[in-house]
Amino acid sequence: MIAYLHFAVLISILFGIFGIGYWLMQKMNKKLSKWLSWIHIVLTFGGPLAAWIISNFYRTEIVEFKFNNNLTLIITLIVLIIIFGQLIFPINIVRGLIIKKDKTSG
Repeated sequence: MIAYLHFAVLISILFGIFGIGYWLMQKMNKKLSKWLSWIHIVLTFGGPLAAWIISNFYRTEIVEFKFNNNLTLIITLIVLIIIFGQLIFPINIVRGLIIKKDKTSG
């Protein structure tokens, strides 16, 4: 079990790293992929929200264990998708550092 304070500190550090990464790319005048950025942002914020909403459907009756097992599987898949979404961030940063910005795009 993780204390809520430790979890909040971890999330704050991760969001700080993401924010600094996006800010540095803007300051270095590098172009990030919009669709990779949107996928990362949607999975970062929408994934935990979806997992939380689905977790509220757990049933407490003994005969409902199969239903709860299916919910656990869905939540596990959502968490794996969230982790994949976090891997998109460094891919987007590296892509932005490698790709030269088009001089005619403004």
